[in-house]
Amino acid sequence: MIEELTLETLADMEPIGKAFTTEANYPLFNMEAFTNFWSAVIGAKLGKIFAVREDGKLVAALGMATTLDPNSGILMALEQFWYVMPTHRKTRVGLDLFRAFGDEGERVGAKRLVMVHLANLTPESLHTFYERKGYRLVEQTFWKEI
Repeated sequence: MIEELTLETLADMEPIGKAFTTEANYPLFNMEAFTNFWSAVIGAKLGKIFAVREDGKLVAALGMATTLDPNSGILMALEQFWYVMPTHRKTRVGLDLFRAFGDEGERVGAKRLVMVHLANLTPESLHTFYERKGYRLVEQTFWKEI
């Protein structure tokens, strides 16, 4: 069952954040920075974190934030992270979170849903998944650490 994390339950994200950064070889996971960002987003009602628990522990989560497109002014719902623990990847929890993201985007009046993915975690089948759901590849990002 999907739940929405609250300011009081944000700390439950730490194991997922650490698992994600380890698997993705992402620079780091800083729980304080994560809490500060999501406290502001959730507090201002500009986004949500959807999560699934099993035996009291989070096994999957998807964070979304809404913002206006600076070029067109339309409201967009942006996926900020989407992670499913390896033990739950052959279940429906990831797809359930994906649907919750789309449903919430529609509910708040977003005209565009934006999904992101890490280049080193993206098999070709993921592109096919997104395309079957009506998404198209529009941008890619490049990072330079300074």
